[in-house]
Amino acid sequence: MLDETISVPDPLVGEKWDRPPPERLWLAPVLGLATVVVLLVLWQWFATAGYVDQAFTSRPSSIAVALWKYVASEEFLSDGAYTGETFILTFGISVVLGTAIGAVMGLWKYARYALDYLVTGSYAAPRIAFIPIIILWFGIGMESGVVFAVLIAIYPMIMNTMSGIRAVDSGYVDLGTSLKMTPLQRLRYILLPGAVPSILTGVRLTVGLALIGVIVAEFLASTQGVGYRIFQTAGDYEAAPTFAAVIVITLGAVIFTELIKIVERRFDRWRLQ
Repeated sequence: MLDETISVPDPLVGEKWDRPPPERLWLAPVLGLATVVVLLVLWQWFATAGYVDQAFTSRPSSIAVALWKYVASEEFLSDGAYTGETFILTFGISVVLGTAIGAVMGLWKYARYALDYLVTGSYAAPRIAFIPIIILWFGIGMESGVVFAVLIAIYPMIMNTMSGIRAVDSGYVDLGTSLKMTPLQRLRYILLPGAVPSILTGVRLTVGLALIGVIVAEFLASTQGVGYRIFQTAGDYEAAPTFAAVIVITLGAVIFTELIKIVERRFDRWRLQ
C-alpha cells in the first residue's frame, strides 16, 4: 500500500522514525504521471470527436503548440521576469514580516492583545475589496501587486509562527530562564527551533497564497505579467494561449515548491529533539 512505512531506529535519539518503502520512490511518480497522461488522452479524444466545444476548451495538442509559441516569444521573457520578481518580493516580505510579527505575538502577551483584533479583522475581511484603495495609493504596477499579494500571503506565517512559539514545551522555556538567557537568546536557541514545524507549514502555505495574490493582482492592477496574459487571452476567447499561460504558472509553482522542500530539509535540523 502507498501509505505503508518502515520503522527504522534512529541512532541519534534512540527512537523510531518513519521512512517511505522503497517502491514508493518510483510508484508514486509513475502513477501520478499515468493519471495525467490518461486525462490528456481523454481530453484530446473528446475534443477531436466534437463532444466538447474547442472554442472554449481547446485540446492538448493545440495547447502544446500555443505553449511552445509562448515560451519561444519575447513576451514570455518579459512576462516571466515581471511575475517572477513580483512573486519573489511577495514571498520574501510575507515570510520575513510574517515571522517577525508572529514571533512578537508569540513572545509577549501584551503585543498579542494589541495586534490580535487587527490581524484577525484584516484576515477575515474580503481583501480583494482593498484593490481599488491599493491602486489609488500605489497606482497600476508592481507595487500594487506586491502590496495586495502580501495581504493575501502573510497570514499563514503570522498564525503558524505565533502558535508554534506558544506551543513550545514549557520545560525548554524554564531551562532557558534558569540559564539566564536573554529574550533574543531564548528566541534563537529555544523558541524558533521548537516552532520549526509550524513555521515550515506556514512557508508551504505562503508559496501558494503568494502566487494566487500575484496572479489576481496582475488580473486587476497590472499591464504585464503571466497573470495579465491569462486575463488578456481569456478575454479574447483564445483558449489554447490561456491554458498555455496557466501551465507556465503551474510549472513555476511546482519548481519553487521543490526548492522550498530543499530549504525545509536544511532548517529541519533546528528541530528540538
